[in-house]
Formats: sequence, structure tokens, C-alpha cells
Amino acid sequence: MHHERALKDVRDWASADENVRLAVLTGSAARGPDALDPLSDLDIELYVVDSRHLLDDDIWYERFGHVLVVEELENPDRPRPGSSTT
Repeated sequence: MHHERALKDVRDWASADENVRLAVLTGSAARGPDALDPLSDLDIELYVVDSRHLLDDDIWYERFGHVLVVEELENPDRPRPGSSTT
């Protein structure tokens, strides 16, 4: 199943990246494989030393498969498009 492959990829990546301190599986997938159907998403929270590394490069998560939606923190070091910097 693609969920197990994606989780393995996330675990391997997070284990190798010194910036990542903790990756937490939440949502229905956290209740176990019986709670998943083929259309279920994976909700993963990342706790990192420096979030700028992930916020500055917003395509890093594509290594885990086709991405439909990403909910991310606003990067305080990068102005939002259309916002004033003064």
C-alpha cells in the first residue's frame, strides 16, 4: 500500500536529517492500518531545530509522493506576496 511506502520514506528522511527532531503521525492513520482507506491522507507533524530550512524550500515534501495539500507555518523571515515590507 502507498501509505506504508510514504511513511517509510518520511521516517528514513527524518532520521537522516539532523534538523528534524520529531515526526508525529496524527489523524486517521495514527489509529492504525484498519482506519485507512486508499483515499486517506497522511497527517504528519514535524518538529525541527530550524524551521527556515523547510519553509524556505517549499518543494522538499514532494519527495514523498504526489502532494495535494500542504498546511505550513508562515515563514516570519519571508514576506507574503503582496504584503508591505516597511
